[in-house]
Amino acid sequence: MPWPCSPAAAPRAHEQKPVDGAAAPLGAYDLRSWRRLFLTRLDVPGESTFPDDVAADEDGNAYVTDAKGSKIWKVSPDGVLLGVIKNATFMQRPGLRHNLVGLNGIIYHPNGYLLVVHTSGGDLFKVAPKTESVRVVKVQGSLRQGDGLELLSPTRLVDAGMPNWLVESSDDWETASVTAQYVGPIHRVGSSTTVKDGDVYINHILGFGLGKKKTHVLARAVFSPLAAAS
Repeated sequence: MPWPCSPAAAPRAHEQKPVDGAAAPLGAYDLRSWRRLFLTRLDVPGESTFPDDVAADEDGNAYVTDAKGSKIWKVSPDGVLLGVIKNATFMQRPGLRHNLVGLNGIIYHPNGYLLVVHTSGGDLFKVAPKTESVRVVKVQGSLRQGDGLELLSPTRLVDAGMPNWLVESSDDWETASVTAQYVGPIHRVGSSTTVKDGDVYINHILGFGLGKKKTHVLARAVFSPLAAAS
């Protein structure tokens, strides 16, 4: 059975110790049996990468961001590496400070494109998977330090990070505005987000050494509207 396309069921990609010869793999699992369907190596020997987040389209293809190389791998439903989306547009500013962590959170929009956030640069990109064209979404407000993404609706996007942002668009993500924020538990860093029955939940991955057993915190996010610019 191919893995489902819903965000909750899509496989998660992350840097890990080599498994079956794969240094930077994407794994997919059957959620009924937890049987592994495939483990696909994304990098090439000698390449320095950091697979970070993954999204799935309606055909079951997976798109995995490389937070180090700012590129996107495309993997078929049966685990075949189909290609890599690279584009100079992904690097909007030169220098390590603006590119320490590159492409990170990614989602597939029902209108047929990807939305991807660049963590250190704070940019949001609209990517057409078929043509591999990349456009910068003109966002009013900064998404710097943004991490995981999730759609709350076709016109509203949650960006987990420091802090967590609610982003809205009225023109199919040609432009957008940061309209609300959620700070979350103190001394925690939001990393990923999911939506259940209209509620937003943020997974906070770091505790900065506070609390021996509560490093990870999953919290329901209540967003506060930002004051309108004068």
